[in-house]
Amino acid sequence: MSEMFLLPTAHAIQIGDDLVLLDIAADRYLCLPGGASLGLSTDRRRLADCDPELGDELVDARLASRVPCPIYAPAKSLPVAHADLCRPCAEPLGWRDRRDLIRASFDGVWSYPRRTFAELIAFAETRASADVAESEPSGDMRDLVSRFHRWVCWVPAPAKCLIRSFILLRHLRRYGFDARWVFAVRTWPFEAHCWLQSGGTILDDVPDRLQAYHPILVA
Repeated sequence: MSEMFLLPTAHAIQIGDDLVLLDIAADRYLCLPGGASLGLSTDRRRLADCDPELGDELVDARLASRVPCPIYAPAKSLPVAHADLCRPCAEPLGWRDRRDLIRASFDGVWSYPRRTFAELIAFAETRASADVAESEPSGDMRDLVSRFHRWVCWVPAPAKCLIRSFILLRHLRRYGFDARWVFAVRTWPFEAHCWLQSGGTILDDVPDRLQAYHPILVA
């Protein structure tokens, strides 16, 4: 048995007896049933008890190394989600909404398809202030998100969580706001999901639906 170190583009989370790995560079997840026995460290960067054969497989898959690696991004904690902003604005679409819809449509059909998963993560982690996404949404931000939910159904892009969150994050930043992009997983059955969160407020989902998911990366 030997200690392994996750590569900078790999993240891990222990869920019950299982271990889930996220490979940002390859845009893939790997679920190891019973992987909790590998002893994932509290900083989620090391596997303390990895047998040589599995270690070789992780090295070949470019997920881990036998020598210490720099951390791709410090693990971030999130406040417990207690609210959401998924209720759309009841007002008719105004001229600003139509302009925002055009911009969001461009993001969905042009900007998003031209980026790799790693580039999406890099975009999320590039922000003007490190703490701007940690506070609860202001009144203006709440109004902006509410209006987003009023017109997003007309964006000509697949209704996938990854695309929706990317479009909303671009939309927020145009107006000087920001949010954390949360990537999470569940097991049995395995499923990956993502959403935006500001403080303890979910911006594009509802807390009840997210209870089964465990964040593996907060960008």
